[in-house]
Amino acid sequence: MQTSFPNSFQFDGMGGANRGPAEPMNAPSLFPPVVSVVGSSLFCEGQSTKPTTVSPGVPLGLQGFGYGTQAKLLAFQQLLTFDNGLALVQASNGITNRGVNDANLLNAASASAPAVGDAIPSSSIGRQLQQVAKIIQVRAALGMSRQIFYCALNGFDTHGSHLAAQDALLADLSPAMAAFYNATLEMAWTSR
Repeated sequence: MQTSFPNSFQFDGMGGANRGPAEPMNAPSLFPPVVSVVGSSLFCEGQSTKPTTVSPGVPLGLQGFGYGTQAKLLAFQQLLTFDNGLALVQASNGITNRGVNDANLLNAASASAPAVGDAIPSSSIGRQLQQVAKIIQVRAALGMSRQIFYCALNGFDTHGSHLAAQDALLADLSPAMAAFYNATLEMAWTSR
């Protein structure tokens, strides 16, 4: 379902494959146009896509450097750029470096932004949608005009007790979507 090819395996997800038309509208932004708020996902992947992941409610960026923060941070950055000749390590270092840069861009854009989406329920899908609302709110500071977001609410693939399971899931989804919609309306009014 994440690739739109149900009968074969694909390396491109729908979000990653569709980010191409959005990129020229976001130039010269350095922030990725494809964002997942539920971890790594095939939906976000594409041949040339560099998606990012933002975990709702978790501080962005590097944490825990403590005493001697600048020296430790400098040493860490040097490790990320050190060429040891191992392709897998270099690829991992590149992903980590992009994640740190994405977190820094989002933190800088969000630093003075007013709160948004406070009325969104604190359910799992609600926290995801609140994080999406926060990123949409700072789109101008990020230089973004078109973005693709990936959220997930699992449990709809039932093999019994369909009505009870789906009633509970839809009772969770409906107020979260309504509050998210209201947050987007609020953002539209404040950006005028």
